[in-house]
Amino acid sequence: MMLVKFHIFILMLVQQAPPPPEFETKMAPTPVGDVVPLDTNLWILLAVAVALIGYVAVSKFKKVA
Repeated sequence: MMLVKFHIFILMLVQQAPPPPEFETKMAPTPVGDVVPLDTNLWILLAVAVALIGYVAVSKFKKVA
């Protein structure tokens, strides 16, 4: 969801077009009690970040040993 909002924002900047009428409702905060699912892209980015951190940590431990 955050990536979609960011994509719309970048398109508006590049095309210099006014926002769509429903854009303000999308930017409103989530009502209390509603669960917001995370994008699958976010999970992929988190997995890649953890893998990179693990790779760097393992390579540093090998240099020390």
